[in-house]
Amino acid sequence: MAFGNFKIEELYKTCSNLNILCDREGFVIDDNSFDISFTIGMADCDEKLLTHAEIALYWAKKINIDIGIFDEEMPIYKELKGNIELTKDIKQALKDDNILMYAQKIIDNKSSDVKYEILMRMKLSDKRVLSPFVFLEHAKRARLYPLMTKKIIEKACKYFEDKEMIFSINLMIEDIKNEKTVDFLFTKLIETNLANRVILEIVESEGIEKFEEVGDFIKKAKALGCKVAIDDFGTGYSNFEYIIKLNVDFIKIDGSLIKNIHIDDNVRLTVSTIVNFAKVLGIQTVAEYVHCQEVQNVVESLGIDFSQGYLFHEPEHLL
Repeated sequence: MAFGNFKIEELYKTCSNLNILCDREGFVIDDNSFDISFTIGMADCDEKLLTHAEIALYWAKKINIDIGIFDEEMPIYKELKGNIELTKDIKQALKDDNILMYAQKIIDNKSSDVKYEILMRMKLSDKRVLSPFVFLEHAKRARLYPLMTKKIIEKACKYFEDKEMIFSINLMIEDIKNEKTVDFLFTKLIETNLANRVILEIVESEGIEKFEEVGDFIKKAKALGCKVAIDDFGTGYSNFEYIIKLNVDFIKIDGSLIKNIHIDDNVRLTVSTIVNFAKVLGIQTVAEYVHCQEVQNVVESLGIDFSQGYLFHEPEHLL
């Protein structure tokens, strides 16, 4: 509710009495009896009165109370303000070319050859650099994520066009479902003649088990000469069946497994199962989050083909 000419205390008392009355009294329409209760949102301010009352109402419903009074300290209001600021920051970063391309080395455990995984970062106007953990999900909700993906694809192709290194680009289900993003990716790879030096890392998530959609993308990518990896495998939606059907070249074993592999026998057994499964299918494996030599020793003992992590290289900005 949003009423003028009432003190908030008076309005709160009136609404409380209304709720008490509704609890006591039943309502009869024809032969039908109804119990009615209310959830009420209130605000006491000069501007955006209705908006603030609606926020209070939403918060009251969320925490299951009868009456919510708007307060700038409400978690939901702080979150809303934060989201608005983050949207502005993303738009400004896109405008100022501050979607940054970082890279981390991937080490061949037999030959010590190096590949690079391309990573996204965002620089703010105050020079702070944010990881995708902070902005990625919000960028999707704000429908800005496709623009950010295209920026990284464009920068990666430009950077590696005149180099001999193999590199990987991360893609999410949202990218694969976006025809414009896929067309942009394939066009850039053809223009720069990089398809045979790129690995497309598909982040494992809900929806990846939709074989037809993902499978069609992989077929087109491999027809161009690209290699394909499943990223973050081993947790979440991991399913051996879809790996067989998708015909990928690499499995990247999730860092949540690798980081404790030297101290947890159950984790080691799980990773060993993944590695043996991959070997049978001729799929190469990558251990993520290799942060110390003890972890690397176990990784090598299990026959994992590649290692990636802070033991070898912290992500660096590529200009």
